[in-house]
Amino acid sequence: MATLLQLVQDFTRSYTTAKREQAAADFHDLEQFALRLLWDVPTSQPTNIAGYWQKKLRYVFVDEYQDINAVQDRILTALCRNEVEGNRFLVGDMKQSIYRFRLANPKIFQGYARHSGVDPVPVARIWLSDNFRSREKVLDFINSMFSALLEEEIEGVVYDEQAKLVFGRATERRELSSASLSAPCVELHLRLKSKSGTSLNDEDEALEDLDIGSETPFSELNDAEKEAHLVATRLLELKNSHHQVGMKRRTVSGTLPGVTWWCCCALRPASPRVTRENFPG
Repeated sequence: MATLLQLVQDFTRSYTTAKREQAAADFHDLEQFALRLLWDVPTSQPTNIAGYWQKKLRYVFVDEYQDINAVQDRILTALCRNEVEGNRFLVGDMKQSIYRFRLANPKIFQGYARHSGVDPVPVARIWLSDNFRSREKVLDFINSMFSALLEEEIEGVVYDEQAKLVFGRATERRELSSASLSAPCVELHLRLKSKSGTSLNDEDEALEDLDIGSETPFSELNDAEKEAHLVATRLLELKNSHHQVGMKRRTVSGTLPGVTWWCCCALRPASPRVTRENFPG
């Protein structure tokens, strides 16, 4: 352990020297330098510089607070007024936390929410549940699924009635309501595996002989690559069937036509073999 610590210290010194020679700073430097300017560690209080900016900043608005880390939270604490009439407005969603690899701690935001109305710094909590982007059937599926999956004891998040998404501006968006759409709006594909790691999916067997545009047979792809090709194959089917995913939109200047076809995929990291070029179609 001592050798490892010495190696880290030596690297830090060399890296710092190289950055100074080039008058450069990385993201971590910007955080730490800002913290030194704004927070006095011995007294655990904001510095005079921070006090100056507390008076200058009338309101501080911060989005995606579920992905804040301890350093960033301390910087914002130093810049904001923390009396009864605070000036910090935080927006976040625990379910969307994706930056833990950069030391993001969603429990910081959760802590503010839990201390609603508690001294010494009262917090007013406002639920932003109205959704203006999705079809009502999609929201129904999401609410049903997360109500069953998310529990505070397991994930640290409770998906109760307040957390459920609401179909916003229902009158103006009635063409996207459940009552106006008879066809399903959600497909759920599960890749089941045995304990040995072998697939239990009929879809995998159906794709064994599929030309996936790769020199590697489908059966030899890793799990992430198989998922990518399963998704790409389904999207190609939708595209070839001229499946419409966009709705007509009303604007001040008139009506815009619906989008014929588009998609967005979010996949777990895979090898470079899974690229747009070797997706089917």
